[in-house]
Amino acid sequence: MDLIFEPFVGLGPLKFGMSKSEVESLQAEVCGIGDCDYQDGKLSAFSIYLADVEHLIIVGEDVQKMDKLSAALHLANLSADYGQAQGGSLYFMDLGCAILQFESPSREFLFFAREYDTGEPLREMTLSSIKSYYEDNAWDA
Repeated sequence: MDLIFEPFVGLGPLKFGMSKSEVESLQAEVCGIGDCDYQDGKLSAFSIYLADVEHLIIVGEDVQKMDKLSAALHLANLSADYGQAQGGSLYFMDLGCAILQFESPSREFLFFAREYDTGEPLREMTLSSIKSYYEDNAWDA
């Protein structure tokens, strides 16, 4: 199944605002669901492990076919509001997604609803600083 992410709406059949029981009923249908966060009993954020997903379409492109740096640069080119969290994760606030610890060997995305609080300030990044950070800290080539 191709999973298509719609910013601030959801991923495929998984939609922000669903109850925990609704999300749990979709776990067999949507592979790779990781941690889920709920606010007032409604889904507000969730992670996806890309090792369990065949296709992940974000803003018209299959990021599963891209290497990690290309995926980060693709999203940064589309975003006007992005930054890096203390742990290395890249947040694209106006797209409703993040690449968690994007330089690490594992690939995990976080998707979130509007008004999501990262819990920490984001360091301003540019396309060149994303590239140099990745090259300086890549755990795998």
